[in-house]
This record gives sequence, structure tokens and C-alpha cells, in this order.
Amino acid sequence: MTDFEKFAEQNPKFSFVPVMMKADSDEWGGENGYIDAKLLKRYVSDVSKPIYYLTRPAGMVMAMYDMFVEEGANADDIRAEEFSGYRWLLIT
Repeated sequence: MTDFEKFAEQNPKFSFVPVMMKADSDEWGGENGYIDAKLLKRYVSDVSKPIYYLTRPAGMVMAMYDMFVEEGANADDIRAEEFSGYRWLLIT
């Protein structure tokens, strides 16, 4: 069980919806495809109520931010961090 699954189990106000753009396995139990307004509305009945947390590449964060605001989320309730790249550290 992941930390996010534990959070969702312990807190009824926290929802975790895993999404993979293209699942390579039938074992994947989450959503498939892009995160769009249709997927958002499937899980959130009133888009204006939650606090949203966004992170990953800047382009994705900005696209998600814009989509949430267009769908009725309050911009003050969106927390975002942008990562322009990832670095790997290899210790041998």
C-alpha cells in the first residue's frame, strides 16, 4: 500500500486517484488517459471545494492549473510546484 493510499484510508477528506496515461498491464487498477475535465468531474462533484496540489514538469502544472480554474476551482486553493528537470545520483 502506498503512502497516498494510506492517507485516503485514514482521512475521508483525502482522495487519491492514480492515473497513468497508458497502462502497459492489465493489472493496473487506476485510471487510464489524460487528466481532463471529464475525469475531474467523475471524482469531484463540486470542483470549487477541494484544495488541489500539483507537482511535476512546469508545462503539466500550468495546464492542470488552467483546467482546474476553467472548471470552477478557486485559484487560491491550488498549490503548485514546478520541476523543470530531474537529476539522478549514481553512487558506486
